[in-house]
Amino acid sequence: MKTGRMVTTTAFVVFLAFLLAAGGSLQAATCEPYLALVQENLPNQVGNEEAVKALLNVKTDDWTRRINVQALFTLIPSKYDQGASLPDDISVGRILSEEAGLKWNFNRGEIRFVNRSLLFDPENPTAISEKDGFRPLVGLVLSLGIPIDEINLDDLNSRVLRGAYGKQEQAGPEQVVDIERTYFLSRRVNGLKVLNSSVIMGANSKGAITQFRVRWPALRLDARLANGRVVSREQMLERIVQDMESEQGCEEKAFSSFGIFLAYTPVRGLDGDEKDGVPAVTDPVVFVPSVVVYYLPASQDEGGNILEYGLIETDQD
Repeated sequence: MKTGRMVTTTAFVVFLAFLLAAGGSLQAATCEPYLALVQENLPNQVGNEEAVKALLNVKTDDWTRRINVQALFTLIPSKYDQGASLPDDISVGRILSEEAGLKWNFNRGEIRFVNRSLLFDPENPTAISEKDGFRPLVGLVLSLGIPIDEINLDDLNSRVLRGAYGKQEQAGPEQVVDIERTYFLSRRVNGLKVLNSSVIMGANSKGAITQFRVRWPALRLDARLANGRVVSREQMLERIVQDMESEQGCEEKAFSSFGIFLAYTPVRGLDGDEKDGVPAVTDPVVFVPSVVVYYLPASQDEGGNILEYGLIETDQD
């Protein structure tokens, strides 16, 4: 009997090897509607060794090293002591005055600024035109030294922020007026979006910058990727479909919105505490090229989801 079981086991192993060689799958049956949806939308580069490895060729431009921190101080109204000494470590810091505040963490490519005295002009409660607001936006990008070739001009857009205005003691309803125009810039390298990277800037009716938030870390890739293994297209399909099925079950028309794109996604360096409002010194942000899947369930009772999958595996994964 023992010999019979051994023969049966050996035959079974041979059969499994045949299945694998023929491209068969040992996984449980997947959700066919999800599989078809992912197959249709998965970018062609996924699983292509040459195309994926080409995404590792990036220029790491640490633009924050060129910033003149003293020049940043000029953003703060004159009540701030412009002659104040710089901290020992200028990679992080914060400056405050009665009207304005400036905070930065260069290792994360972050600079935040707000001037509360410029946020709203009651004498001219009309937003600046989109065209006229480009001038301070371009000036900000050039003055900070953000790499121009990384800006995704196809995704440049702006919105008018509106709000109520009027004193509570006045009779009648409050006016709804334009507060400012807000501009949004995103980032693209090698044709891929760079997540956790953007410039958001507000301009008032006179074209003055009221606030901005720059988040543009130097694009450092995980050094282990050079010796990593490119995930096959079949493996990527399987992982995505399994996770979608685990999250949503298997339904024919489960999503009102669905998409897949490739991006450089941050995996390390985003976490950091603050002490007395000053950012902590952190390690530089590290990125990996990834598949990003996003979907919004058809049911309004459920929230959307974003899934990320590295295109290259390393021994430490």
